[in-house]
Amino acid sequence: MFVIGRGVEFATAREIALKLLETCRVAAEPLTATDLAHGPVAALDPLFPVWAIASTDATLAPVQEAAARAREMGATLVASGTAASAITGASYCVPVPSPSVALLSPSSP
Repeated sequence: MFVIGRGVEFATAREIALKLLETCRVAAEPLTATDLAHGPVAALDPLFPVWAIASTDATLAPVQEAAARAREMGATLVASGTAASAITGASYCVPVPSPSVALLSPSSP
């Protein structure tokens, strides 16, 4: 399995891949959305899943392009993130609520 993300979501992709290996014994490799197009795409087929982490920011377009390429190769798509619904053709969609700015801000004393 490949887990793809871009920008800060690449860290999410790395963590998901690690947890899949640790808890499910699934061989998962994290890739940036653009890395998928440079060689690893050749490994894709209907038995090779790709998990795309999509955010509602400037990184969405490259993740959508990588997911479309994976779908063209016949891979099963799993989409998650705040823009999971923007990944067309995903067999599984795990939406994640958008964090509020307050969650990311340091608290006042």
